[in-house]
Parts: sequence; structure tokens; C-alpha cells
Amino acid sequence: MSGLVKGSYGIEDCCLSLPCIVNGLGRAETVVLPLSVEEEDALRRSAKLLKNIIKQAGF
Repeated sequence: MSGLVKGSYGIEDCCLSLPCIVNGLGRAETVVLPLSVEEEDALRRSAKLLKNIIKQAGF
């Protein structure tokens, strides 16, 4: 489920699809899975790229 990331994997203020727990009110919390250094770096690069594209689009 996609949602605003607030600190998971060192990522802030970016919407990503990450594993999460869903309850009757919707998305309750992100499930932080163990990632290799390379995987975590790639995830952070993806978030940074998305944030830059959104900024360039003027949002």
C-alpha cells in the first residue's frame, strides 16, 4: 500500500509503496524489513529521484 514515508529507511516526506499493517482505519504502520546496504541505498535513491521529479513538475 502506498503512503507517506516518515523516517523509515532514512526517507522523509515521500510517498512509496512499502509493506505495511492495515487496520480498520487504513494504513497503520510501515513494516520495516531488513535490507542489505545496497538495497537500502537503492530505495533512498529512488525516493530522492521521485522527490526531484515532483519538485521539477512544480508540486
